[in-house]
Amino acid sequence: MRMIITEEKEMKCLREMIAVVFNTQEQLIPENKELREKCDMLDNKVKMNNEMKEILGEVKRENSVLKGKCENYELELQELQDKLNTSAGTAKGISKTELEEWKKVWVKEQEEKVNIAEVVKQQIREKTKDTVIQAAKEKQELVRNMVSKKKCIVKYGVEEKRTQ
Repeated sequence: MRMIITEEKEMKCLREMIAVVFNTQEQLIPENKELREKCDMLDNKVKMNNEMKEILGEVKRENSVLKGKCENYELELQELQDKLNTSAGTAKGISKTELEEWKKVWVKEQEEKVNIAEVVKQQIREKTKDTVIQAAKEKQELVRNMVSKKKCIVKYGVEEKRTQ
């Protein structure tokens, strides 16, 4: 009789342990899904960050090239100004009209160089905008999350101002 009672107690304990294990499992399954989703989201963010870093590197390289060109243009301008100053002082045989024509040609050349530099800068800006727009289109869910967070922050700031 005692043996039956102890076996029943053991069975009862085993049933309770199994119930606890199943309850724990039911709690851990959704938690595991949430963690996997977060992991996937973070992986996507890392990929997007790496893409943005590559784009930033390209922009920096293009920027350094353009800075070099700008410095070359500035040096060239300085040389031409020095040349103009020395030729104006020494070349008294050149007529004023010829000198004015030469200045106009030089000014046009410089304006064209500046216009080219502005076009290149504008193209870089457009390329950056296109890249950001493309990334936003590809990662719409991430952009929605960022926008909703920004709205929350703005709402919080407005409420904070009201309470003050």
